[in-house]
Amino acid sequence: MHDIAWQGEVAGVDAASRVFKAEQAYPIKQITRDLSDMIRSSSKVFHNDHQRPHKNTQTWMSLKTSLGKVKSLSSFTHELRLIKSPAELKLMRESASIACQGLLKTMLHSKGYPDEGIW
Repeated sequence: MHDIAWQGEVAGVDAASRVFKAEQAYPIKQITRDLSDMIRSSSKVFHNDHQRPHKNTQTWMSLKTSLGKVKSLSSFTHELRLIKSPAELKLMRESASIACQGLLKTMLHSKGYPDEGIW
């Protein structure tokens, strides 16, 4: 539940294919079984080092260290965050507007309670 609140819903296998157009998608519970084969058959593997580790981190780290072909994706994703699409800009403006409205309502409501917060 904590992960969903901070990171959002997990897309799942169906959404990975349908929404994100993944060529192949697998359930996360199969990662221990499938990851080593996938890495061995690839010439390069990119991984976001700043992503919170999965519970199978031990497996991942041993594969990463032993194979030597895992490259950091962080520098690429960091650069991509600098450029916002029109849709992202619209969402950012909307969320800032909602936050501002909430703050203004809170300040207006708190005028009726001038002693609140004074110890």
